[in-house]
Amino acid sequence: MKPPLILLVVALLLHAATDSQAQNRSNVCSEPLREALITIRQSVSSDRLRDVETRWQCSFQFSTHDQAIAAGLDVGAVVYGVPLNVGGKFSKNQIDAWKNENCSNSAKSTSFDAATFSYLREASPKAFAAFSQCIRDTRSTKAVECEFTGSSPALVAKWRRNDGESPSAAPRVRHFSVAGGVCSPNIVAGTQVLEGGIGTQCTPNPRQTLAVLLETNRGTCVPEISYQPSVRKFDSIQVLTAPMTIEADVVEFSDRSGLITNGFNVTITAGELRLSGDSSIVSFPQNPPERLPGTAGRSGGTVLIQANSVTGGRLVINLPGESGVAGSNGASGERGAAGQAGAGNRPVWLQGCVGARDGTNGERGGNGGNGGNGGNGGNGGSVIVSIANGLMNGLSARVYTDHPTGAPGGAAGKGGAAGPGGPGGAGGTQGFGDGGCGGSAAGSAGPKGTDGKPGTDGKSGTRGSTQIRG
Repeated sequence: MKPPLILLVVALLLHAATDSQAQNRSNVCSEPLREALITIRQSVSSDRLRDVETRWQCSFQFSTHDQAIAAGLDVGAVVYGVPLNVGGKFSKNQIDAWKNENCSNSAKSTSFDAATFSYLREASPKAFAAFSQCIRDTRSTKAVECEFTGSSPALVAKWRRNDGESPSAAPRVRHFSVAGGVCSPNIVAGTQVLEGGIGTQCTPNPRQTLAVLLETNRGTCVPEISYQPSVRKFDSIQVLTAPMTIEADVVEFSDRSGLITNGFNVTITAGELRLSGDSSIVSFPQNPPERLPGTAGRSGGTVLIQANSVTGGRLVINLPGESGVAGSNGASGERGAAGQAGAGNRPVWLQGCVGARDGTNGERGGNGGNGGNGGNGGNGGSVIVSIANGLMNGLSARVYTDHPTGAPGGAAGKGGAAGPGGPGGAGGTQGFGDGGCGGSAAGSAGPKGTDGKPGTDGKSGTRGSTQIRG
């Protein structure tokens, strides 16, 4: 039968009614766990913890309902299969029957410390850390010393032998538990903790604190190797020049901070995404630098964010494609060459007036240049966000985009205008006669050159995609 989660308070306050020292220790260690118990009751799936809760309750030793009620359980809460009532008592037969049905022999013989250690490491890391620290603070013993050594690391436990103690007084292991990693070989019950020390090699799980409970008949020690969370913080707007990949326990964006990706892909994997105010991730700056005519726009890239939780303010992600640049205008055609000047008659002895020549026509103007093609717009980027807890703050999302149907592609660049044909060259000037002789006619202006062709417009970029889940 599944015990109420609040029974942890009873276990902490009433470790053993017949063992006043243990009871006093439990009273001390119950205080840092009270707040965490609320979290356990509200947020932890009881189905997942049914077996470990049962094993944990098997270590309880108390005999009256009033003990449980005074400790904080409501009247009617089920303990050992019986609803609590004022003045009620648990009979030994009643307790034995419940434990025989629900507890293995090993569970019944497990101490309160060991059972609570196992329960809390599954139910609530916060409560587990508080309980382990309480044991270190209040249950130190001169008989047993534990520590982690080396970078591997290795757990070493030693007997602090007092003068005059015989070898038979060496502590013997009652229970050995590991949280946040593995230790091999296991230290089995009955092992003597020698004056020279016993040990085992341990490996922490990634991004977890490694803690060990070593309980002996002469004291308990709970050494740990604390994992120091990694934090990546953005305090300003960072402009990317290459793809960015971030993996950290905490990724924090300060107010008005963020990223301009310039179309580079961004991947963020975090335990907590912490938003201190309003921040942003955008593909391109609002006022981009000048680019050459006809340059294609860049695509918005991909922003992928995966986090266990998000807290705080807001993060907007907008990844529109970059617009293409208009093509250059065609060059004007050059002016045609001028015609040759004419010549007039002049008197020649015995020949009369001779030598007249009309001015020649001007040459055709040069053809105009073709306009440059406009650049294609870049494709809209992809936004992929997956956050397990805290995405919604009431009715609004903490991480969102202004383009829920996908970021738009960049606009197409317009084709450049056609270059006009050049004007024709001027006709050759007329010739003027000498000595009473007549002149000649001027040449005609040359025709205008052919206009160039306009440039082709670019193509607009395609719309991107958006997936925001939480």
